[in-house]
Amino acid sequence: MKKITMFFVTFCMLFVIGACGSKKEIQQEAIDAYKNALTKIMDYRSADYELEVNAKADGQKVKFAINGGFINDGPLQLRMNASMSVSGISVDDFMSLYIKEDYLYMSAMGENMKQPLDVEESLSSFNIGIDPETMIDDKEIKAMLEEATIDDNEIHMVFDVDVINATIEKTYDETSSGSAPHYNTMEFTFQIDDKGMLTSFSMQADAVQDEQEVVVELTLKMKDVNQLEAIEFPEDLDTYLESGTYVESDGSDAFYEDEESFEDYWYSDEEFGF
Repeated sequence: MKKITMFFVTFCMLFVIGACGSKKEIQQEAIDAYKNALTKIMDYRSADYELEVNAKADGQKVKFAINGGFINDGPLQLRMNASMSVSGISVDDFMSLYIKEDYLYMSAMGENMKQPLDVEESLSSFNIGIDPETMIDDKEIKAMLEEATIDDNEIHMVFDVDVINATIEKTYDETSSGSAPHYNTMEFTFQIDDKGMLTSFSMQADAVQDEQEVVVELTLKMKDVNQLEAIEFPEDLDTYLESGTYVESDGSDAFYEDEESFEDYWYSDEEFGF
């Protein structure tokens, strides 16, 4: 699981950064459509979404699935439900997360908790890398690629793993401990609509880290873009406990006196810890 997590951290980094150079068939039209789709992410006002990740590492197969929806036309509303299986052992609905009326609600491991959320502050860095004023230029994008083509509304990108690996190794030398993942292949496919907005994204990649191979397939699908009118929330959100609250034996709510008492409760044998 640690290797899979590091794989995705690296993937997210590579989604918006680059190096220098240019290789095989790279169509400027594909680069333009890719950049345009990223900038239009900020135009999403609502959508349903489905994310599925299939990964294999250290002989374990992991499947991770998320579905939900959001409305960002006014106060942010969001629903996210997640399930996971590891080597055939499934945990359905192991975590749910909701944002409603400036509160974050989370249900996980049998516990329902809530806390105030400053949505504007939390999302303030979301446009890093997709703002046209801050986006990397075409030369930097092409440096990462061996191929970039567009056919109708499908953009396909094949990454130059030599450049990717050199970039990762430099980053690891500067900021990380341990060995860096070494990529063997990495490909992205984007589907866009007639307005140039992203409707689906898939990624296939494999890498080696600490002599273990990690293979990942990821698919994200967006539905009803800017057409969603309401988010379906659980009816029991008002029963979620405020973060830092627990239930006394008589059924009443109480607050932890300090951080130590909070940790003693959550990491005790009676309760699950986050």
